[in-house]
Amino acid sequence: MSKYYDEGVNGIPFDAIDEYHEIINTEKNKNMCGLVGFSGKANTSVLKALHLLADNDSRGGHSTGMFVNGKIYKTLNESMNILPMLESNDTGGVLIGHTRYGTHGDNTVQNAHPFQHKNVIGAHNGVLNNYEEVGKKFGIDKTEVDSEMIIKVLAETKNVQNLGLFGGTKTVLYTIDGLLYVYRHNNPLFFLKNDDGVYFSSLKEGLQNIAKKNEKVKECKKDKLFVYKFGELIETVNIKHNPVPSTKVINTDWQSYGNRYQSYGYQGYNEDPLDVEWDAYEENKEVEAAECDEIAYNLQKLLERNPNFSIDDSMTIKRAIDVLEHWAEQIYFTT
Repeated sequence: MSKYYDEGVNGIPFDAIDEYHEIINTEKNKNMCGLVGFSGKANTSVLKALHLLADNDSRGGHSTGMFVNGKIYKTLNESMNILPMLESNDTGGVLIGHTRYGTHGDNTVQNAHPFQHKNVIGAHNGVLNNYEEVGKKFGIDKTEVDSEMIIKVLAETKNVQNLGLFGGTKTVLYTIDGLLYVYRHNNPLFFLKNDDGVYFSSLKEGLQNIAKKNEKVKECKKDKLFVYKFGELIETVNIKHNPVPSTKVINTDWQSYGNRYQSYGYQGYNEDPLDVEWDAYEENKEVEAAECDEIAYNLQKLLERNPNFSIDDSMTIKRAIDVLEHWAEQIYFTT
C-alpha cells in the first residue's frame, strides 16, 4: 500500500477503500454508472460514503462527483481523486455521489454528476432514450448529458410526477432544501438504515460491508419516490411510468460509448475474448429485461383502456404483467 493511502487526507484513512481501488483496476467494468446517497446526522463521518463510492468505481471510471456538506465536488477518473478536494470530514444532512461511465456527452469535469439547476441537485444512473423530447415538452433546450435534463425538468416544473416521463433506464437521487429524494424505475438501488441515517448504493456489497450484524441491506421498490429528512422517511409518492414517445432511436448500449481502460491509460489490460462474449450476453439480457418491462407496461395500458374485459381475461393479463415484471427484475439484478 502506498504512503499516500496510509496517510489519508483530512484525517480520512485511505486503507478502507484501497482494496476497492485494486479491484477496479483489475476487473473489467460491467455496469453503467453508480449512485451513492445518504440522509442522516449532519456530523456523520464521510468515510462510509466514500467506501460506497469506491465500491461503485467498478460501475464508472470516467469521472466522479459528490455533493457533500453543502458543496459539489467533481473530478475526472475514479473516486480516490475527489478525496484531497474535500474541505470537511462531515457528510452534512444530505450526500449524493456518482461514478460516471460516459454515454451522452464528453468525459469532462463539467459533465460529471451531480448536476445543479436552481435549487435542485441530483444524479442519475442509466441511459435515457427520450430526454430531448421531454425537454421540448417544457421548452428546455437540449442538454449535453441526458441525465442533466432530469434535474432541469424537476427544477423548472416542480412536479415529481415528471420523473415518469423519461424513458429508458433510470435511477435518480436528488436533493432540494435538505431533503433527499430517491427514485428507482429499473436500474438497481439498495439501502441500509443504521444509527447514522440511511445509506443508498447501486451495489449492495458495499452496504453489506458497513452494516452491523443485525442490520439488513434491502432493495428499493420500483416506481416510488421516497423522501427523507435527516435519515427518516417522511413521504412516499407513487410515480406513474408514462414516458413521452421518442422520435428517434437512441443508442442505449452504454458499453459502445467507449472503453474506460483505453481512455484513461490503464496499463497491462488485455481484453479476454471470453469477457467480450460474456458482456454481449449481459447486454442481450438487459435488452430482454427492457422489452419485458415495455410489454408489461403496454398490457397495463390495455387493461386501463378496456374496462369491459371479462374477469378471466383481466386476471390472465394481470398474471402476465406480474410474470413479465418479475422476470425483468430477475434479469436486472443477476446480470
